[in-house]
Amino acid sequence: MKKHKKVDWNLKFMRDIFGLECLHFGYWDNFKEEVNIEELKFAQSRYIDVLISKIPNGVKRILDVGCGTGEVAKRLKQEGFEVECVSPDDYQYEIFRQKLPDVKFYLSKFEDIKTEQKYDLILMAESCQYLDLDKAFFKSKKLLNNPGYILISDYFRKKDVKYYRTTHTKEDFFNFVKKYDFEVVFEQDITENVLPTLILGKKIYTKYALPLVEILSGYVSFRFPLITKIFSFTFSKFFKKIRYYIFEHTKDKLDEKKFKELMEYKIILLKVKH
Repeated sequence: MKKHKKVDWNLKFMRDIFGLECLHFGYWDNFKEEVNIEELKFAQSRYIDVLISKIPNGVKRILDVGCGTGEVAKRLKQEGFEVECVSPDDYQYEIFRQKLPDVKFYLSKFEDIKTEQKYDLILMAESCQYLDLDKAFFKSKKLLNNPGYILISDYFRKKDVKYYRTTHTKEDFFNFVKKYDFEVVFEQDITENVLPTLILGKKIYTKYALPLVEILSGYVSFRFPLITKIFSFTFSKFFKKIRYYIFEHTKDKLDEKKFKELMEYKIILLKVKH
């Protein structure tokens, strides 16, 4: 049986429609009321600058975990670092190969990566939230040189609430930092610097996504009323769930005030203790 390729549909939409090469929140220096896609591109480039500025002296070889389409890796190479990358996403892999054909890429989950290579730093730019922390810290300790570092840039829940429930809480994260005997070199809160991206996301969602859904659902209902009724009756629970995610869940996640209240976006540098 032919294996279906995994596709990052969020990235595909943002790349094909808006020309974005990655989904990072970006780093906004100056808050502007009229945020737009072009400003987001600058913010995403600035975000990479900020990450690179946090890399300690002496680091040469880096493993980029959840590397996306290779934008961060490309910049790291330009700065003279030796880079290898890992991601389980087939769609990202295909784009990555076009950009960086000579960079080692592990098409795998980080927790399952098989390599004898050692690294000076493991970078997790908005990928830590997808990892099993216990397995990820265990794997990191095996892959890091001494001294070795993990540079994490991601958002965490301040406490265990349902909002962004797939992300880790700060408490859980730092419990594993302690369990695996990592030293916190520094942590920086950049929540204020990412909020404009949520404002822009809400604009795109309101201006493009919702009208498109309404137009398509209206067209299908008009052209195929009987089929629509049958499907609505047969898959009523499924359609209710879809409508919840489109009209309530997504809107809630793009609420910058709620995000600021319940979440923290952190840059954290950890040092391994062997």
